[in-house]
Amino acid sequence: MLCSALLLLLARAEAFAAPVHGAGQSQQQGTQVQERIIVRARPLDSVAASVSIIDEETIDAANARTVAELLEYVAGARVLSSGSRGGATTIQLRGGDPNFVLVLLDGVPLNDPTDLEGGAVNLSSLPISSVQRIEVARGPLSYFYGSTALSGIINIVTRRGATRKPQLRATAQGGGNALFRADASVAGLAGGGDYYLGFDWEQQDGHIGDDEFRQANVQGRFTVPVGEAATLQLSTHVASWEADDYPESSGGPVFGSGDLRNTEATEFNFGADLRWSTSDGWRHRITGTYYRRDLERDSPGVFPLVPPSIEDTSYWHLRSGWLTTYDLPSVTLSAGVDIDHEDANNISTLLLPPFFGGDVRGDYALSRTTPGTFVEATASTGDLSIEAGLRADFPQDKDTEWNPRVGARYNFGQSGASVRGTVARGFKLPSFFALASPRQLGGNPDLRPETSVGVDFGVDQRVDDLDLTASFTVFWIRYKDLIDFDFDLFQNVNRDEVNAKGIEFSLRWNPDSRIAVYSDLTFQSAESPGSDQPLRNLPDWTGSVRVGYRPVEPLQIRLEISFAAESFDVQIAVPDTTTVDGYGVVDLAATWDVHLAWQLLARIDNLTDTSYEHFIGFPQPGITASVGLRYVLR
Repeated sequence: MLCSALLLLLARAEAFAAPVHGAGQSQQQGTQVQERIIVRARPLDSVAASVSIIDEETIDAANARTVAELLEYVAGARVLSSGSRGGATTIQLRGGDPNFVLVLLDGVPLNDPTDLEGGAVNLSSLPISSVQRIEVARGPLSYFYGSTALSGIINIVTRRGATRKPQLRATAQGGGNALFRADASVAGLAGGGDYYLGFDWEQQDGHIGDDEFRQANVQGRFTVPVGEAATLQLSTHVASWEADDYPESSGGPVFGSGDLRNTEATEFNFGADLRWSTSDGWRHRITGTYYRRDLERDSPGVFPLVPPSIEDTSYWHLRSGWLTTYDLPSVTLSAGVDIDHEDANNISTLLLPPFFGGDVRGDYALSRTTPGTFVEATASTGDLSIEAGLRADFPQDKDTEWNPRVGARYNFGQSGASVRGTVARGFKLPSFFALASPRQLGGNPDLRPETSVGVDFGVDQRVDDLDLTASFTVFWIRYKDLIDFDFDLFQNVNRDEVNAKGIEFSLRWNPDSRIAVYSDLTFQSAESPGSDQPLRNLPDWTGSVRVGYRPVEPLQIRLEISFAAESFDVQIAVPDTTTVDGYGVVDLAATWDVHLAWQLLARIDNLTDTSYEHFIGFPQPGITASVGLRYVLR
């Protein structure tokens, strides 16, 4: 039995054995750090938060298919992809693992702690057709959201109705590697509220090797007036997808066996947000969210260490919260409570031959409840704004987690310059896989939460005469008690520490009404004091330049150039190679307003047919073209 479990853990514990750290802060697409974002139970009106917003105009101009494609151009963010359309695509912020980023869809958390990476979200499975805005905030934000937001959050905001006349929208798109996708939606205003209902379908074969991908999505968002002073906002998302891709650590289609794993998944989420205010200055919110994910997976082995496996996992997460806010002339006070309940059930088997001890069951069932409470105050006087918050979470059978945050911003009069800074702490509860797996597979119910403490300082400059905005940020963050696998104890333990630091620079410039230039550059360094081995997938330098140009009124062209330096990687099937080369990639997108409601769409990815990869043996696609037609009736 011990030998059998070792074969599993050499692969599965890789998510714990070498922290997958990389990337960080973003300042993107013509928005600045004072933008308002809405996440989970309350709005983040932070004067000092490092926030970026990808707006609707940018989304439409990019002609992207998934959320992941857009996040590649957020300064400091490191998007990691196996290259397969059916494989996982995740994001790292500020030197943290992908599971340190909290991902929300209209405020509903999508992180699944039964995932082997500890709760990382596959961003390539989130289509862009229903998305109006993507909000990214960096740094520890547990004071605001509780567990998981160790390095930041991504909140995806769907479209809303805006006109009395129903707006119909439909797109059909085709391209290389048997790509076909289509979407249709209707939105509008009705009865004092608004509505949006959309459908999306996508399929593609042979994006990388012999992979396949099929997905259907339904998205709805509705706002309903309740009496004279209250509104109720409802959102829902249903997704079903199936994929054949190459398993992690297998060496991919280049060095691996060529065997594909099959995954079938369904997801459902629902959110409700009731808001009302009173004449004496009080504002109130009651929120509730529900998320469920069911997954079946059949994985081939990775010779010679990882046996084949099958698994059937069900996870659901219920959250409810209450917030009240009181506005004074120069001070805003907020307080509230919320409660999380999570439940998971996993049935899995490692398929081992009899001479290795036969099959190993990895079944577990676990639930946990985590209540929390928070207070926050913001104050402003003249050009100075200050904010402070404190949150207490009470994890089941664990110590209370106290997470403070302090931030400030100072504006230098009418010069357009300002400075800002924050100090914050975050925590993340251990994943269900690490906690609840059977003892022979390394499960440890005594694991402590992972934590982070972060500091950042930024300078922002706006030059109105040039229509130019520039931002510069320095950050430092320490992650402690990271979960790793101890081969001597043959168990998951808290032992790793990682210190990450870096700088991010971003710029937006509109030299005239036809041209928009966006650029970002990030340098960051992360190390584990107890290890001489570099951290995986963490290039020192990343950056991009995006130029939007409208030569004539109906035509809009967008040129995107991105690059990354070399990084360290480990693949079981490729023991003699540990370096992923640096690369530069050029993409091109165009939109032509053909006539009235019709638009012609085109996109060419990897225009120069550059050979590159994020993981050893998992090549990114070469030059790939797609064309489409969009109809929008307003």
